[in-house]
Amino acid sequence: MEVGTIVAHRFVIEALAGEGGMGKVYRALDRELGQHVALKLLAESAAVHATRFAEEARILAELDHPNIVRWIGHGEDAEGQRWLALEWLDGEDLAMRLAHGPLSVEDSLAIGIAAADALAAAHEHGVIHRDIKPSNLFLVGKDPRHTKLLDFGVARRNSATRVVTRSGVVVGTAGYIPPEHIRGEPTDARADVFSLGAVLFECLTGQPAFAGGSMAAVLRRLLVDEPAPLRHVRHDVPPELDALIASMLAKEPSRRPVDAAAVADTLRNACQENFPRRTNDSAGDIAFGDGAQYALPVENADSPLGIEYETTVGGKARRSPSLFVGRDRELNTLLALFEECADEGVARAVLVTGQAGIGKSRLCDEALQRIGALLRETQVWTARGEVARGSSPRSLLGALVREKGIDEGEIAPAFLYLARAALEKGPLILVLDDFQWADASSIVAVDQALDEFRNRPLFVLALARPDAQSRFSRIWAERDALEMQLGGLAARAATRMVQHALGNGAEEAKIAALVDRAGGHPFYLEELIRAAIAGRGNALPAAVLAMVRARLAALTPEERRFLRAASIFGDVFWVRGVLHLLGGGSPTAARTLVDRNFLTRRPTSRWPGEDELSFREPLVCEAVFATVSAADRERGHALATAWLASIEATRASRTDEPRVTK
Repeated sequence: MEVGTIVAHRFVIEALAGEGGMGKVYRALDRELGQHVALKLLAESAAVHATRFAEEARILAELDHPNIVRWIGHGEDAEGQRWLALEWLDGEDLAMRLAHGPLSVEDSLAIGIAAADALAAAHEHGVIHRDIKPSNLFLVGKDPRHTKLLDFGVARRNSATRVVTRSGVVVGTAGYIPPEHIRGEPTDARADVFSLGAVLFECLTGQPAFAGGSMAAVLRRLLVDEPAPLRHVRHDVPPELDALIASMLAKEPSRRPVDAAAVADTLRNACQENFPRRTNDSAGDIAFGDGAQYALPVENADSPLGIEYETTVGGKARRSPSLFVGRDRELNTLLALFEECADEGVARAVLVTGQAGIGKSRLCDEALQRIGALLRETQVWTARGEVARGSSPRSLLGALVREKGIDEGEIAPAFLYLARAALEKGPLILVLDDFQWADASSIVAVDQALDEFRNRPLFVLALARPDAQSRFSRIWAERDALEMQLGGLAARAATRMVQHALGNGAEEAKIAALVDRAGGHPFYLEELIRAAIAGRGNALPAAVLAMVRARLAALTPEERRFLRAASIFGDVFWVRGVLHLLGGGSPTAARTLVDRNFLTRRPTSRWPGEDELSFREPLVCEAVFATVSAADRERGHALATAWLASIEATRASRTDEPRVTK
């Protein structure tokens, strides 16, 4: 097709970008959106693939995920030319990168996490990709952290899919095809897990996991041979990554991780444990990854605190934000309690609760800075709760006792021994972050410490999610501990935060818009400020989306479905309207979501008799709505419009009814 040709009265052809069995891909200008796109055109000679082409378009239209190439549109023009428009990406695919040799472990993990996240989104929609290989993973800007999954041309819905065509051709690419594909057996999400394992093996070694001189040799190796253990080929591969890839490449699907989400979780843990780094992300309570996995052991800070206090916990460094606002009362309370603890020689405990990103860690850091400036001989020990996928919490204090060469099985007496020695030197602050994940043995140790050292300057500061108080009520009740619940920032404090970041010349309307959109949530506000400074306009910050998705992951499927349906209406919605979109059900999910601070009840309803609710934070509504597929949005908007029209008609008819007077 010649340069300058216009397709579907919309796309102006600029250059040929590539071609394959089903047709050609062009770089084109979308006149409707004013941006470049990758325009895929089905060749006339490939009409036999029309069904596959249409299915790829439908699948991509449903999958809205930052690690999947973004669908722009698809259709057929007046001449019968079928087209599919996707976002234009600059960079290189993984096959091009691997041509220069193996990748670092860190880059391999970044690619693996992005690919697993993309596949997890596809699997959640019942879609199996079936052709995971290096050339279908694209590094946007040549950055492994910005990897996108391409080409759903052979993807299928997961309904006991078989992958051998009627002509006997195996679907997929040699070297990455799982054994069950070759055997012609039904497949599920674990087929993609195998293929991704083969890709990760190649990333780390520079060689295919199942190489051979011919197609037959490759297929035989896939069916029979086991690849060499990664650590025999490359010594810097972490043991947990070696074990994960070995399980992903298991011949039998039952021995592999259940889906890509499980792979992503394990990869994130490996990344956290092996590549802690200083980041410029908001400090808060957000962990790397999905917000529920923690691998951050204790740090024994023997050195005295200074005014430039910055703590690194298990490799995770917290930056000191530029302005501390809106928590003066809470900060003064903490400082007063610590002063009493240090001056009177009595133990004190505080439990600070609040949702992720609300500022618990920021408050803690500010308090420690102030204390360090006033009393430099204070020691600080910091521990963080850790929970692994599908298992019980790991030991909160275990890393500390292991560091001292003491058997972790004796946590309580070991911790008491260490604390007693530390208290001989002066006040000891024990910071217990993510205390909601604390294990039983560590809880016992903290309880015993507060009892045994009740007349010593021990200050326990626990930071936890809102439901932690009920779990540890005995400790806090018997030890006369203070519980401090953090809510959102007041509008005035949030405004000061924005003004400080944007400068005195910032428009008042812009400041007010940022404050309103964040809904008092400090983490959301920081990310919105960053986006504004970077000139990213109203785009939803990726970090906000990630945090909300982490919160959603803790909900039941019914609660998540309720929130997604509610987001169709916008910030404000009605329970019966949401249930109408869902096709029925009970309002139980709504009540639970109110209790869990996702939603709030409004004092009055626009429609009398209808239970009116709203999202507690507007950005949560935006982030939830971003997880709704384009197809579900279209259907949901139609249903919501119909429901609102029926409610309005009912209200109008009641208003028009003649009044009967006596």
